[in-house]
Amino acid sequence: MTRRTRLALPLIVSACLLLPAGLAEAEETPPPTVVDTLPQRPNPVPDPVTPNNPPQAPTQPNAAPEIKPQPDLGGEPQENLDPPAAGAGSREDAAQRAAAEAEAKAAAQEAAKTAVDEARAAYERALAVHRVSKFQVKRLLDRSKNAAADAEQLRADMGNLARMAYTAGNSDLNVIAALLDSESPEDFLASAGAAARIADHKQAQRADLLTNELKAAELAEKARRVSDRTGKKLLAAKTELNRALALADAVDLAITPPKRVPPVDLTTKSDWVFPTAVGKIDSNAGMRMHPILGYMRCHAGADISAPTGTAIYAVDDGVVLSAGVNGGYGNFTLIAHGDGLTSAYAHQNVLLVKPGDRVARGQHIGEVGSTGLSTGPHLHFEASYHQVPYNPRGWLEDQPLLRVPAC
Repeated sequence: MTRRTRLALPLIVSACLLLPAGLAEAEETPPPTVVDTLPQRPNPVPDPVTPNNPPQAPTQPNAAPEIKPQPDLGGEPQENLDPPAAGAGSREDAAQRAAAEAEAKAAAQEAAKTAVDEARAAYERALAVHRVSKFQVKRLLDRSKNAAADAEQLRADMGNLARMAYTAGNSDLNVIAALLDSESPEDFLASAGAAARIADHKQAQRADLLTNELKAAELAEKARRVSDRTGKKLLAAKTELNRALALADAVDLAITPPKRVPPVDLTTKSDWVFPTAVGKIDSNAGMRMHPILGYMRCHAGADISAPTGTAIYAVDDGVVLSAGVNGGYGNFTLIAHGDGLTSAYAHQNVLLVKPGDRVARGQHIGEVGSTGLSTGPHLHFEASYHQVPYNPRGWLEDQPLLRVPAC
């Protein structure tokens, strides 16, 4: 082996040892793709941490998105169940909805207050009229008593004349005897005139007696009518004032529930009427499998099947808290009743009331439709107690044992 060969031998051995590692590295490195050759965006510089910009938790790319439970709006399919993306538009929409709701509630409270003021003024007027009528009734009764006393005096005078005639004998025979005993035509005419005057006096006494008796009866009847009329008006005004006060309390309770909610009343009879002219409940309140989402969720009310245009009635007296478009509920009406109860009517085709309106039991307030998230015409009806949905059948069917929360 020459000297040059001895010097090159270590270099050849080193090259042989490094060659497999280089080949393996070449096999593990994939060839560049088109995406790799494109210019890459630089990593964004994180914002500084401030009180208004707290540090954000790192996101996990493989974590499943959180699904939040949604209220069951009558069991209809919902096109977008995810909450809207945070942004200026969604914040503005939420602010507008909150402002509209606050405006509707304020209108309802103002209308209830105005109704109370008007009812109180009407009651005070009726009370003043009733007090004045008491003096009128007293005068009429006094006049009736005087007429009755006059009639009684006439009756007594006639009785005295009758007794005098009976004592002297038959008055008619006495008159005839006086006429027969007349000695001259002048005496006969005088006796005849006297007889006529006696007959006229008796007739006048009878007429006066009947007149006074009739006058006494008429005055007494007039006094009774005046008293009844003013008394009924006063009672109606007082009833209206109590109703206005109760509705104002209902509005306040519906808007601001008490801190300590009393248990629902299971003893009072319910006078609620069925909310539609035709139709029946075909889906009750409670937990149920959602037909679209495929999982259990709360159905907060009862679905009443009815054709489009069917009349919708207020189930009881109340004040309209809101009336308008309300998301998946479509055209929606909320009415406050007494004792913390409210009733809600969703998916209407036509609304016939506005916030602040006072409605009576059985009043026509809208028509059945299919607005909002609905698969067909029906009424989604809810009954709530201090803003908690309850089974509406407890009041619609007057079954206290069914007055339980919907879910």
